[in-house]
Amino acid sequence: MTHFRVATWNLDHAYNSSRPKQLQIDQILEYMPDILVLTETCEQVDLTPYGYKVVYPKSKNGYGKYWSSIWYNKKAFFIKEIETANSEVAVCAQFDTVLGKLNIYGTIIAYRDFMVKQGAKPWTEHYKSIQWQGVDWLRVSQLEPNVPLLVAGDFNQTRDRSNRYSTSEGINLLSEALAQSHLVCLTEENFGKSGKLKVDLKKGKPRANIDHICVSKGVFSVVQVGAWDHFNGDGIYTSDHNAVFVDFDYESR
Repeated sequence: MTHFRVATWNLDHAYNSSRPKQLQIDQILEYMPDILVLTETCEQVDLTPYGYKVVYPKSKNGYGKYWSSIWYNKKAFFIKEIETANSEVAVCAQFDTVLGKLNIYGTIIAYRDFMVKQGAKPWTEHYKSIQWQGVDWLRVSQLEPNVPLLVAGDFNQTRDRSNRYSTSEGINLLSEALAQSHLVCLTEENFGKSGKLKVDLKKGKPRANIDHICVSKGVFSVVQVGAWDHFNGDGIYTSDHNAVFVDFDYESR
């Protein structure tokens, strides 16, 4: 197999009584990503028995968990951690992979109603989050210009023009931030319409995708872009987010 799979999944503050952690782990192992950015996760969702290692942010969040993390297997060798502008929200590290050297930036962008109870207007913190992270992506991309950058995580924004969970301002801000760092988002399709996500039987429609994977333009050959549901084959919910993944062809590198 010559594919290198990168995936990202938000675990909704990780497991609880209604979402057993083993079901989350089983779903991850079904797809076997080589690099996995987990958001809203915790140490109890442990992939180390399955051949993975992890890089966590330097700081836990207010729940005593992690907003983001980077898991990697034997197709990636950890080189060094790279400082981010917010060590609680984002984590970044450099790896030597079958694709070559690669900087991975795992993160979560503020959701629509973040800080609304404290008086903020909806989407305001989302816009602010995009702005500071865009600056940070540019900084990381300029540290070693010859090392490609991959940014993945929960962007809290649909980008398939369905407007199910986004605004024009937010889409434009994120597009500008990505363009500034010469990044392209690979996960903008409507995964429900393309049949890659099943219908949520409780809601009567597929989930709107707000988790994304973005990479440096013109560097990698993409084999396929896919997704898995926020419930398993038995219909048991494992998160409130679907996951997305991208397979890259490393023989062409």
